Amino acid sequence: MKNKKGLSAVITTVIFVSLALIAIGIVWAVISDIVQQGAEGVETRAGCLEVDVKATEVTSVNETYNITLKRSGGGDAISGIKVVLMSDSEASSVLDVAGNIESLATEVKSVDGEILNANKIEITPYLVDSTGAEVTCTTTTFEF
Repeated sequence: MKNKKGLSAVITTVIFVSLALIAIGIVWAVISDIVQQGAEGVETRAGCLEVDVKATEVTSVNETYNITLKRSGGGDAISGIKVVLMSDSEASSVLDVAGNIESLATEVKSVDGEILNANKIEITPYLVDSTGAEVTCTTTTFEF
């Protein structure tokens, strides 16, 4: 007679090993996706570390402000700059000035400031990541 108990133990072992491999595959898929998303976020934020954009001069004609922006060397290409103009009593909404400023370049950008008599400006460069989300860099303030 054949001993079927030995065959049953082999089949049980194969089933357990198969289930373990399937569980490892599922866990790996979840973990690798989390790690990949985290690495992408870190990479985009690291692009901001060396980005330094400052306003060096601001002139105004009524509510239009010409802002001279100077960028230091280093960092990734930026997608634009968020600008907030402020006076002693009010602040404008966040104004978006799209476009890159090359490293070591100085550019003049014009914005409609929504307020008269602004005397301070906040500049925040930003990048856009692969998902289309804006990642803001360090904000600088200039009084004029």
